Amino acid sequence: MARHGWWFLFLALASGGWAQEVLIYGATPAGVAAALNAAQSGRTVELVEPSGNLGGMLTGGLSYTDFRSLESLQGTFRDYMERVERHYRTRYGEGSQQLRDSFFGALAEPHVSLAVLEAMLAEHPSIRLRRRTRIVSAEAAAGVVRRIRVKGPNGEEESLAARVFIDASYEGDLAAAAGFAFRIGRESTREYGERFAGHIYFKDGKILDGSTGAGDHKIQCYNFRVIMTEDPANAAPLPLPPGYRPERYTRILDGVRAGAILHPMSEAKNGVLRLQRLPNGKSDMNDVNTSPAGFGLPGQNWEYPAAPPERRAAIFEEHRQYALGLLYFLQNDAGLPEAFRLEARRWSLPKDEFAETGHFPPALYVREARRFPGAYVFTEHDVIADPVTQRSRLQPESIAVGDYVINSHGVDEARPPYPDVREGYVVFGTVPYQVPFGVIVPHGARNLFVPGALSASHVGFGALRLEPIWTALGQAAGVAAELLLTDGAVSISKLQAELHRRGAMTFYVSDVPRTSSQWAIVQAVGNLGFFHEPVRDAAMLTRRPRFGLQYSFAPDHHAARLAEPLTAETASRWRQLLRRARWAIPAPVTGETRGAFLNRLSPPGQSRGR
Repeated sequence: MARHGWWFLFLALASGGWAQEVLIYGATPAGVAAALNAAQSGRTVELVEPSGNLGGMLTGGLSYTDFRSLESLQGTFRDYMERVERHYRTRYGEGSQQLRDSFFGALAEPHVSLAVLEAMLAEHPSIRLRRRTRIVSAEAAAGVVRRIRVKGPNGEEESLAARVFIDASYEGDLAAAAGFAFRIGRESTREYGERFAGHIYFKDGKILDGSTGAGDHKIQCYNFRVIMTEDPANAAPLPLPPGYRPERYTRILDGVRAGAILHPMSEAKNGVLRLQRLPNGKSDMNDVNTSPAGFGLPGQNWEYPAAPPERRAAIFEEHRQYALGLLYFLQNDAGLPEAFRLEARRWSLPKDEFAETGHFPPALYVREARRFPGAYVFTEHDVIADPVTQRSRLQPESIAVGDYVINSHGVDEARPPYPDVREGYVVFGTVPYQVPFGVIVPHGARNLFVPGALSASHVGFGALRLEPIWTALGQAAGVAAELLLTDGAVSISKLQAELHRRGAMTFYVSDVPRTSSQWAIVQAVGNLGFFHEPVRDAAMLTRRPRFGLQYSFAPDHHAARLAEPLTAETASRWRQLLRRARWAIPAPVTGETRGAFLNRLSPPGQSRGR
């Protein structure tokens, strides 16, 4: 597609009218962000959620949010964070432990996240939320989705029509029902030339012998992110799950006896589960890749993405019973040292979370399901640093930014030749990366955006499947829906300008906050390539730790440096980029700073500022 815009078949109103202007399937973070941003433009929005939950994993257990630098979190996700931070500051005080534990509002108890999202939606009366309403079928032709048929909480069926559709579900159920092509599983190393693709054994940063790189149908494992509390006053009893089989967890005994496992839950990697602290004495418990057991069941979820609702429900329950059984084992199995069991018993399910589901999280962590190939397929190559600029690949049509690692939790159980390595497990460092518009538009789609089950390889998806990035892509989808309704097309320049006006990031810079008067122009010229500058001292990037195991300060070589003098070499390169993009080129001014030069720029057809 040409950079100036994406053209879609715009739908005339049917004779009977349309129920809504925008219909969003999946009240995930992407779905909520899409709804908020479409409604912000005055559009009527139907937000349809198949479960009883709102907010997907953000309210369903994944409370220790995955990202690296705070600077990468902008737009709607930063709006959410600021509200979370305000809650803890208002309720507990400026110097409170709760406020510190929220880490600028990025980490929140599930009931707090839920209250914040509900409040954000309530500010837009044009949004109608339907819970427990599942898609049954879709009517679509020639890339145009016209309506979907849904089943409500009491089994009643009805047809819902709209002019623009957004599939924000983790599974891509609307896009699949509408007949768009999808993939499930792993590509081979040959398909996109990815080092970490296909069948792989990975440990300590190295690809091990026996890795074939062959593609297959396998997907990385799911689990529950179980919220627990160490506050006795907030403790709910941990039930003995039906069909409990302690022999499923006996590998833990071997690890304890060998000294490889020192704790049931630990903030380091010497526990069965990873303890990730939240406000008010809670933790988001997650798997440890080196542990012989965790909440995940590698290999038990391969059929989930395209399975019917009944089979999905069974897989959900299998994972739930296994997770409850693991917790019960850690607290009660006589084969474990008494001190070990007592340490595990310090943690309980919290009485003030998930009352409707027995205080256990309501959402299974669907890390990967369908992926819908589109105009751009996001791969490993989009997140790796260029050795000259130390930045990721430039994406002129960027609509979002991510900052995490390539990560797959493994697709199958550990077994010989590597009994301590899950096949398919990968974690590899990246630099902040841009995500182009083409990943949310499936091939042939005319009025459908897919910010959840998007266009990426298995490896590339491992860098995008994070709640902040999904939120950013949902925001972009909501703004794109407005442009499509208004103009009959999505102009990339208009889309980016509106995202910048709303404080969203499309290009990563570490030293210009969204509150700056230069935010929009820095974002715009970043997409032109202004800051993809050769790094003369191109040493390896460093990531200084900031908080916990994963959060860091911004990486080196990612600042705009607006206060520095503009060199003749840089001025020449910037003018070439402006000429190529058909921007007006300002006359030379001796001795001006980089920021002063930017202040004299104006994007074609756009006003300056936020």
